[in-house]
Amino acid sequence: MLRREAEQKAIEILGIKIENIEFNQKESQQILININQDQLKIILREVYFDLLKIFDYYMDDTSDNLMFYSIWLIGTYFHKSFSSYPYLFLNAMRGSGKSRLLKLISELGGGKYTSSITEPIIFRTSGLICIDELEGIGSKDKSSLRELLNASYKKGMTIMRAIKKKDMEGDNMKIEEFECFRPIAMANIWGMDEVLGDRCITRILEKSNNELKTKRIENFDSPIIKITKNKLFSVVSVGVDGEKKMQLWNKYIDDIHLYTNYTNYTNYTNYTLSDKELAFYKKINETNIFGRNLELLFPLFIISDMIGEDVFECMINLANKLNEEKKDTEYQESYDVLLYKYISGLNALESFRPIRLIFNEFREYSGYEAEWFNERWLGKALKRLNLVIGKRRLAKGIEISLNIAKAKEKIKIFECSR
Repeated sequence: MLRREAEQKAIEILGIKIENIEFNQKESQQILININQDQLKIILREVYFDLLKIFDYYMDDTSDNLMFYSIWLIGTYFHKSFSSYPYLFLNAMRGSGKSRLLKLISELGGGKYTSSITEPIIFRTSGLICIDELEGIGSKDKSSLRELLNASYKKGMTIMRAIKKKDMEGDNMKIEEFECFRPIAMANIWGMDEVLGDRCITRILEKSNNELKTKRIENFDSPIIKITKNKLFSVVSVGVDGEKKMQLWNKYIDDIHLYTNYTNYTNYTNYTLSDKELAFYKKINETNIFGRNLELLFPLFIISDMIGEDVFECMINLANKLNEEKKDTEYQESYDVLLYKYISGLNALESFRPIRLIFNEFREYSGYEAEWFNERWLGKALKRLNLVIGKRRLAKGIEISLNIAKAKEKIKIFECSR
């Protein structure tokens, strides 16, 4: 019923029937140029249901994943309204449809699909980019690309390059600055580097035996895809006031923890949150999601709420699942967490230990065999985690004293958050 109502209202606004009709981006912009926020919500709802239908037609996937792809894709059109936007990472075995899904996302998002990527492509182009077969991203030879990707999920990161240009005085070096912030979808078989993975929302694709879907050809030149894209291109100009919603979120948190009524030091000192805004922020707060996970999910909360309260509720439920998945992954796989676990189990009566012995024991404990995993990495990790309380150099090598009590306290944080 909701789908039919949304479709009918959208048809009334557009003045067209969506069946058997194609119109270009310029025409659709003229049709939708004067829409208001209420009309925007109706059109986004229409687009959302069409995206669900499109993804379900080509992919044999879970309802949670189909919902997430649809919300994330809509958000890519409005990503500049947010201070950060999560990467989408598809992890799957060969033949699971990750390439098909990336191509479809690229087509629907007006982006580019590639299986070969370099740093200049990231910062010299703009818009959605879908990167397939991103294997070995944690390797040493891809460190520059990895560092760029680590930063490009958030607004404000720029790359500066010196370019030789001719002018009246001859050849001169000019500084050009490039904005790196953009929506990115990635896929591979072997998994993601830990730091880059922390910027992603990961979805797992399973191999399908549904012949109805696996035998469909990747023909994305269909009327419904073209119309869906045109609608999205058209409503981008209406925009999403993501900055205001994020500031009001901070206001809500400040009011809960610092103030008894709605006044604080932000630009919205005299702004009183409406009942609807209070309900929106309360539901997000009740998820108990914080830190980078909240930063990544917040734009999707805003987009889903614009589509409808029912979709927002579904996104809240999915966010709780995603948050638990990240906690479990962090607890099981994070280098730092494993290091905390290892050190917390050491005998506190032993004061100084040879760092080589610590490394060999931790290597056996963790099972790490990567090229970068060596005594130097361990020394930096221990220093970063502030777990070294003493150090001495002997003829047989360096020995250190570890803060085992601190490691035990830190590991409790991760265990309690699971």
